[in-house]
Amino acid sequence: MESSKGGNIQEGDNKLSDELFLDHEDSNSSSVLSLCEEFQKEAKKGTSFDVEEFINSKFPTEDSLTTLDSFIARVKATVSRLDDDLSQKVREERFDSNKSSQYIAQAKEKLFQLRKQMNNFSIDAINAEGKLNSVCAEIRTLEITRRNISKTLEAIKDLQSFEEAVEACENSWNRKDWKRCAILFPDLIKFLRRFEELEEYQELGKIPALIRKAKELSNHMQESISEQLRLFGPTGLADISSNSEKQQQIQQLQAMCKIMDYLSNDSRREVIDWYIHSRIAAYEAIFGPGGEAAAVEATERRFAWLRRELRYLEEYWKDIFPEEWNIAFKLANSFCTTTRRHLTAELEKRSPGDVTVLLRVLQKTFEFEQELERRFLHSTFGTQEKRRFSTISSHSEDSELPTNSKHHFVGLVSTCFEPYMGAYSALEDKNLGELLQKLITEETWVVESPSTVLKSSTELFLQIKRCMKRCGALTTNQTFFNLHKVFKKHLKSYAHSLGEQLSKQGRSNSTSGFSFISKDVLPPSFHIQPLELNDAEERTICYIVSTAEYCASTVEQLVNSIKKKVDPVFADNVQMDVERDEFRAVAAKGLRSLAVGLYTRFQKHLNLMTQINWNNIQSVGDSSSYVAKLEEEFFRSLPSLANLLSFVHFRYFCDRFVAIFIPAYLTTLKTCKKVSSISAQQLLLDAAAIKNMLQNVPFIAYPNNASREDHKEERVQSEFLAPWSSYQKFVNKEMTKVELILKVLLSPLESIVDTYVALIPDSSIGELNQLLEMKGLKKTSAAPYIVRYTHLAGKDFPTQSNQTQGPEAMDKIEKPGVLNRLGEKWRERRNSRS
Repeated sequence: MESSKGGNIQEGDNKLSDELFLDHEDSNSSSVLSLCEEFQKEAKKGTSFDVEEFINSKFPTEDSLTTLDSFIARVKATVSRLDDDLSQKVREERFDSNKSSQYIAQAKEKLFQLRKQMNNFSIDAINAEGKLNSVCAEIRTLEITRRNISKTLEAIKDLQSFEEAVEACENSWNRKDWKRCAILFPDLIKFLRRFEELEEYQELGKIPALIRKAKELSNHMQESISEQLRLFGPTGLADISSNSEKQQQIQQLQAMCKIMDYLSNDSRREVIDWYIHSRIAAYEAIFGPGGEAAAVEATERRFAWLRRELRYLEEYWKDIFPEEWNIAFKLANSFCTTTRRHLTAELEKRSPGDVTVLLRVLQKTFEFEQELERRFLHSTFGTQEKRRFSTISSHSEDSELPTNSKHHFVGLVSTCFEPYMGAYSALEDKNLGELLQKLITEETWVVESPSTVLKSSTELFLQIKRCMKRCGALTTNQTFFNLHKVFKKHLKSYAHSLGEQLSKQGRSNSTSGFSFISKDVLPPSFHIQPLELNDAEERTICYIVSTAEYCASTVEQLVNSIKKKVDPVFADNVQMDVERDEFRAVAAKGLRSLAVGLYTRFQKHLNLMTQINWNNIQSVGDSSSYVAKLEEEFFRSLPSLANLLSFVHFRYFCDRFVAIFIPAYLTTLKTCKKVSSISAQQLLLDAAAIKNMLQNVPFIAYPNNASREDHKEERVQSEFLAPWSSYQKFVNKEMTKVELILKVLLSPLESIVDTYVALIPDSSIGELNQLLEMKGLKKTSAAPYIVRYTHLAGKDFPTQSNQTQGPEAMDKIEKPGVLNRLGEKWRERRNSRS
């Protein structure tokens, strides 16, 4: 009903639209029509309709209101007609609701009649089923009787066949006609298993007796076959010279094995064990303890014996034994376990020092196991047997090796050598030690370009690779794991040799370049031992650093390679973190030596700064002579170091050098005497030149890259400098203290304390005394300044306050003309360098 009403309302909206705009003479009829269509769309979407917006959009001006009255009249007339239509629809709906009630009542009555008919149908079906059962009762009895008779006839027929099979097998057995027995025996076993459960029912007449007779016949045949096989022996066929007689004997043996296969698993296993035990007994007579070939050196003869046995088995017994018996596989498996036991006993009696024979035998054993693995690749037997015999008697807990269930023979014999492979590890240890000693002795510590790695390192890792290949061909178990410990030992020894060679480079002089500096002036954290390096020693240190870097990265690759080769049970314990860190420590030590060496040469030029009479400086000119010396040394040393070191190590070297040089530069600066304001401006200009020199390290160290045409582009230049951003920030941070100290010296004596407190956050009385001495003030005259400093420092001067007072203090001491001139010189110098 609601949907019907909704439809009527929609129809009314359509009529409203038609009635409102039938008059096409109206000038606004087209616009109003489009608006009503828009209103209908809004109503269908269910969105709200804004009447005020509608009126304003369609009657925007006073001129458009001329048709408003006629528009309202038509709307009212249409609304009236819609009201009439709605009333009519309501009356029709009320009439239709009475019809609906009648329809519902009629439907209920029809449903009641249908349910009643369904009940009647159910009763009729039950009655029909009862009548059908009574009619078919006699038929069912007859059917059961028929089936019983059919099964009885079938059983009688099978019983007759069973009796015939027993008699036929007995006659054939009495005549020793094994071929005929092999043909008849499957039927006998089939009928015996069918009637076997009837043996206890004695009232069945001769059936239990027939069953007992069949069982006795089977037992007699089994005993007879076993006896004849033992008398004939595994090698009996080789003694028959006549081919026809041999072929007849093979057919008889084949029939016997078929009969044993039909009997039971125990009888089948009896034949298999007979053959294998007889051959292993012959093997032990020759190779067992006390035998003529029991020694470890005769291991290859053992393997030759099995090869002959397998060929004999293939030639004579292949068609006799059923294929599913896997006689060859089981013989090889039994041979391996027996050989393992023999070799273990022999190895316990041997001297542990004879490594050559041990390695040769182990290699031949491993090759023999691989040969068996390939031969019996598709055999499905042997996993349990191998697990049963693979436990290793060891001298330590970590010597017990896991069994790889993917292989039948690999490791079945060779792992018996594992507890005695300590001599092999000792031999490899000795050889590596002798090689390392030879490499260090013959090392020239000079590298031919373009390589930067010492020859001894590549030779050492090449020998380690050979050791891994040799041991991996023999075993990947405990011995391989122990060998990795030998590698660790000699890698650490090589790292120590590199470190010792580093210590031999240069000449250390505790007084060189520092005799003029009082110990009281040096900061507590500044403990640098000067190191004088010539060019050859500097290159040697670079080679050692590059070699240590190469060794550290190669050690990580070596660990991954060992983990892939060694058995999984040992993989997690393979680690060389200590050895890798040893090489990294050598590299870091070498880089520190290079930084100290360059700093030592710089310090000689910094000494010139203290020899200048700063009181006689009358004007600010170009940078001082000591700055030119520093720049000359910087431009000479950096490109060669950058060429010999990797980028990462060169960056570390630059950081270390800046961390050493700038504090030393500041310490040397504080030893200058009688520094006037003009002198302070000159020193500030020198500091700017030094800062610019340190910041231009990327362009100085890599002049070829810096001079490329594409580096003129801002994007390419920013990419080139990106790795140096942290270094340049570090230079700015360290040089800020130098610049602030020099700005303090720019101020006159009467305001120096105020400026010092304002600019230097971590100020101290000791440093203030140094600055006063630099200004030419004697210690006896410094008391008022110290009192003033104590008064100011005792007040609350937070960091933000200091920062806000800093520029104000600078305004008091800076002279515009001098500072502008100083800034121009800085810019000119930076442009000339770039």
